[in-house]
Amino acid sequence: MFKNLFIQNQESIGSEIVMDGEYAIVPFRMLSATLIERHWIEFSEEVLKSALEKFNNVTIFPDHKPSIRDWLGVATNARISMSKGNLGIDADFKIDTIQNPEILRGLQMNPPAIKHCSVGIRIDGKPSHEFKTEWEFERNLGKEKDGSIVRLIVTEILDVSEISLVYKGADPNAMKLAKNAVENFQPDLRNNLK
Repeated sequence: MFKNLFIQNQESIGSEIVMDGEYAIVPFRMLSATLIERHWIEFSEEVLKSALEKFNNVTIFPDHKPSIRDWLGVATNARISMSKGNLGIDADFKIDTIQNPEILRGLQMNPPAIKHCSVGIRIDGKPSHEFKTEWEFERNLGKEKDGSIVRLIVTEILDVSEISLVYKGADPNAMKLAKNAVENFQPDLRNNLK
């Protein structure tokens, strides 16, 4: 079962921005090992760990509107993290401050006006429960059956096509990181300059 999805995640580090010349480096949680409610898609630690490199060097856009004229920056230094107490993929968003001064201001505000991201991905998965038809499975998504929620269990992340800064995210664990969670954050600027 293949799906094209926009998995929306939340929040930026707000004031925890490192300037690198004309670029702002902003740590974001991109995707968590969790059940994404309303979409009823479950991502495991193993799936995220095996897909980590697919989250590197992905172009960032506003509001899922990929265009060569609308790029904001690129996600670099993808890494596995325990932000917010659960495993997930974090990255440094390298935002061009010359082209995007309004975006930078929204990221810098306290609290930040821009604090959510969304990942456009293509996945492979399997149903959590057996049904006679795919339609019956889809109709039961989010309902309890045999003591657990009917959901799509992701078996592989096939592609990460884009990342967007958006108004609202879906991943409940991808929240703004607390200041103490990023106090020792030291981006590897050598990788960001590639």
